[in-house]
Amino acid sequence: MQHQLFLLRHAKSDWSTRCHDQLRPLSDRGRRDANRMGNWLREQAIKPARIISSPAERCIQTCHYLLNGLQTNDIKPEIDERLYLASADVIQQLVTGQPENRENVLLIAHNPGLDEFLSAHFTAPLPITEKGKLMSTASMAIISLNGEWSHFNENNLILDDLVRPKDLSAAI
Repeated sequence: MQHQLFLLRHAKSDWSTRCHDQLRPLSDRGRRDANRMGNWLREQAIKPARIISSPAERCIQTCHYLLNGLQTNDIKPEIDERLYLASADVIQQLVTGQPENRENVLLIAHNPGLDEFLSAHFTAPLPITEKGKLMSTASMAIISLNGEWSHFNENNLILDDLVRPKDLSAAI
C-alpha cells in the first residue's frame, strides 16, 4: 500500500512574548505562512486523513491556520504530547505506529527533531536553505512510503518535495 507522510515544522513564533516555551504563540508572519501552506495543500488537492500536532501553542496555532487555508472543518486534529520537542526516534515511533487504513498523515512538530528524522532517512543531499536550514519554519516535507507504516525506513521512501512558504507564489 502507498502512504504519504507530511512533516510540517510549526510556523514562525513570536519571541517578544515572555512566556513558557510551550505557550509561545505564532507571530504575524507565522500565521500568514501557515495559512499559505494550507492554501497550497488545497491547490494541490491534498487533504490529510489525519493530523497530529505537538501540544505547543505555536504548533496548535499552525494547525488552525493550516486548516483555515485548506478550507475544511472535517479534519479533527489530534494532540500528542510526545511530539513536543520530539527526537527523531520518537517521530519514527509515531510514524511506524500509524494505522494502515490511514493513507496519509500530517505531523506538526519542531526542530531539531524533524531535521534529524529527515537526515536519518535520506542519504542524498537534502535541499537546505542559504542559511543552512532544512526545515525552516512552516516548511513541509512530503514523503511517499511504498509499504506499510510499520516498515517506514530509508529502503522504501521517496522525498517527494520540501515546500517552504517563501518558495510559494505570492498569490497563495
